[in-house]
Amino acid sequence: MRKFSVMTSKSARLATGAVLVAVLAACGGGSNPPPPVVGSNLAVAINPTTGPAAVATILNQSVSFPAIPSLGTTEATTLTLSGSGTEPKFTITSGGKTATGNFKYGSCILDVVSSNFTGVLATGGVITQTACSFSFTMISQATVVPFIPPFTVDWGGVIGSGVATSYSFCVGPFGSVTAAATSANACGSGTQVGTVPVVTPTGTGSGG
Repeated sequence: MRKFSVMTSKSARLATGAVLVAVLAACGGGSNPPPPVVGSNLAVAINPTTGPAAVATILNQSVSFPAIPSLGTTEATTLTLSGSGTEPKFTITSGGKTATGNFKYGSCILDVVSSNFTGVLATGGVITQTACSFSFTMISQATVVPFIPPFTVDWGGVIGSGVATSYSFCVGPFGSVTAAATSANACGSGTQVGTVPVVTPTGTGSGG
């Protein structure tokens, strides 16, 4: 005759509990979700609406380019913006020559006031670069923490790089990007310069 064992209710509860513990352990149960981070870099098209706030964050910071054919430069070229975000000035140097003048929006317009260049950067020249944008590196950056981002400037497909050391940036919990001249204000009373997605990383977590 076959013998059948009957599991008591207590035994059943113990067995069920053991299975749940094993499942939770396999799935990382009991851990806290990782903190949210920025999901992409901040791209800013330079125009009269978005330009002033973005330009203000890189004033007096050198942007290093290779040669820029549309400006007639054939060697390494440096662009520096100064003044204010609403009425910036520019200085371009390359090959021992310098051009200065007014930087205007629409997209990027150089109104050359003084120069020892020849060609398009000569005194009196006006150069309009329609494909002109900034990109601030902040992907995977923690939110609600001030930071100083490197950035790039795309001048008609020629990429220059720099670091926005004069301003601190902060990404809020919902992706609003603000910037201020001091890190203490970047997350509190900074000027908005754009928005980025905020995501929660997967595959990590800390015990809670």
